Amino acid sequence: MNKVSLDHFAALRSISSLQVSADGHVLCFAVHQPDLENNRNRSDLWLYDREGGTRRLTTSGSDRHPRWLSDSELVFLSNRDQSAEADQKEKNIPKTIFYQINSHGGEAQKLMEIPLEVSKFEPLSDGRWLIEFTYHPEWHHLTEEKDILEKMEQASSVQVIDEIPFWQNGSGFTNKTRTALGLYDPVKNASEMLTDQLSNVEDWVYDAERHRIVLIQSQFKNKQVIYNSLAICDLTDRSVKDISHRDDFYYEICSVAPDGTLLFYGSDTSRYGLNENGSFYSLDPADGSVKRLTETFDGSFGNAVGTDIKLGSKGNSRPLYFGDQWLFVTTIGSEAPLVALAQDGSVSRVASESSASACYEFAIVDGQIAVVALLDQQPQEIYALKACDAFGPLGFDPLTALNHVVAQEHFISVPEEIRVTSKDGTELTGWLMKPYGFDPLRRYTGILNIHGGPKTVYGPFYYHEMQHWASEGFAVMFMNPRGSDGRGNDFADLRGKYGSVDYEDLMCFVDAVVEQHTWIDNDRLGVTGGSYGGFMTNWIIGHTHRFKAAASQRSISNWISKFGTTDIGYFFVTDQISADPWSDFELLWDQSPLKYADKVKTPTLFIHSDEDYRCWTAEVYQMFTALKYHGVQSRLCLFHGENHELSRSGKPKNRVRRLKEITDWMRTYL
Repeated sequence: MNKVSLDHFAALRSISSLQVSADGHVLCFAVHQPDLENNRNRSDLWLYDREGGTRRLTTSGSDRHPRWLSDSELVFLSNRDQSAEADQKEKNIPKTIFYQINSHGGEAQKLMEIPLEVSKFEPLSDGRWLIEFTYHPEWHHLTEEKDILEKMEQASSVQVIDEIPFWQNGSGFTNKTRTALGLYDPVKNASEMLTDQLSNVEDWVYDAERHRIVLIQSQFKNKQVIYNSLAICDLTDRSVKDISHRDDFYYEICSVAPDGTLLFYGSDTSRYGLNENGSFYSLDPADGSVKRLTETFDGSFGNAVGTDIKLGSKGNSRPLYFGDQWLFVTTIGSEAPLVALAQDGSVSRVASESSASACYEFAIVDGQIAVVALLDQQPQEIYALKACDAFGPLGFDPLTALNHVVAQEHFISVPEEIRVTSKDGTELTGWLMKPYGFDPLRRYTGILNIHGGPKTVYGPFYYHEMQHWASEGFAVMFMNPRGSDGRGNDFADLRGKYGSVDYEDLMCFVDAVVEQHTWIDNDRLGVTGGSYGGFMTNWIIGHTHRFKAAASQRSISNWISKFGTTDIGYFFVTDQISADPWSDFELLWDQSPLKYADKVKTPTLFIHSDEDYRCWTAEVYQMFTALKYHGVQSRLCLFHGENHELSRSGKPKNRVRRLKEITDWMRTYL
């Protein structure tokens, strides 16, 4: 059995963008895989149908976002024209190229080229295209390349900023840019905006006839607001009508039933702030009446389970009406199952609980549910949900085997669930992974891994970095402290409590693990984590010396600087720490790891990216400088051209280097 190597993640494929043909028989999807040789992430289109099974449709490595035109014709976005891509990158001119291909085979043909940054699109029956694109006010009206280049040259010399947020992780400076909806006419080669210049589109879906668009958008000037609005855009007269049922509400997702009734999920954030779990509501567009469907459901929408082997979009499908009920993915405990919302408002699991599941996208193919999921320690595959027996729950039947051989050839350390009770009586869940070649008579070093968020979860699913550490002889511990998702609003509410109950939960868990498993050397423990996990790593080393090595990744060290330098700081800090620099400066400082840096003795590695605008480089520079100033052994590894997503979707070679740095650091000091 092979060990899990540093670059093993590059052998694994992930799946997104499920699309079903017009006749409902063929499934098209994007398959993503890191390409170490060319240091990029590939994306190709694949097909599945009952007769032909699974087969690859395209091979360029840059094909994405497929849409069916008919039972056999597909349109997709691609950068497969390398000369055009190189020219576009060099000049940085917005351009999106569409290709068309027959699902039965043949070469893809260029269909059209739009001088906009298109992120999503849908074909309309009249030959036009509904497009979601990035609106740049300074050059959107320009059509000549020379004029666009002139504007962009001016922007490269002087960056004008007059609103917040002014930059976005993964996107760079975004001042005055918006995500817009529009129509593109290929005959006239002209685009038309449907939303206005100040509106930022967050979600949208069309009705069955594609005559109306239901959209969630936020409109702002100077400062982006938290609350947004629900609206209907009529494609016949281009009108946009606000149908929000209240002004102080955060709409998260919307969908449309076959009868035209709207379904939306969201909350007013009044009790638990930004991380508050919402409810599902129905809205009758005829009279505007709104009905709350889920009175007792205290779950979140979507998959919050962490993994580092998921490329492409996060892939949370919008609710889908099927069999007189709504299907959606929620996070429950440490899983993300597919559940059904019935007419009476009750929510129930669709599939059997015999396997732990983390579901992503789903679609209806040949009358059955097809879902992308992680099952236990298996990497992503597409499964059909089929009846286990005449009266039993649905079971997972694999439709693809994209990762089967790779998974079978390598050592897998199966996480052992460990339940502990905190000081205040709260039951906590975590896991322990035993090292490769485990010998109960040996003493092993251990690594505590802390998830990001904080409102995400770890679960008993495949995680490359942790499997690698287990292969390298480490015991690996991970758990879901207070602040995590999956257990309702009260458990997830960490506002004003960062570094208190969550810190106690983590230490309580470590205490229990080393007490129950005496083969773990309590004097040789390391700690690591990213984002919120990086904050907690910084916090831990300033409050205890029990860890002999630490690796702090994409971290927060100072809530005061975090407030004014990051893409979400001005509202996230206020919400999560319950203060801003003027209302309670001392509270922000008291909850900042930087305040306690003079207490640190733990050798600490810092991993950060210079284009991380979620936790900007100011955070790591301050903490690293403080540790060096106080004589603590420390090292900063700064990755150029990467952002907050380095560990999950960064360039493959940088992902290998990052993991090597952490592993070597732990090996050196443990």
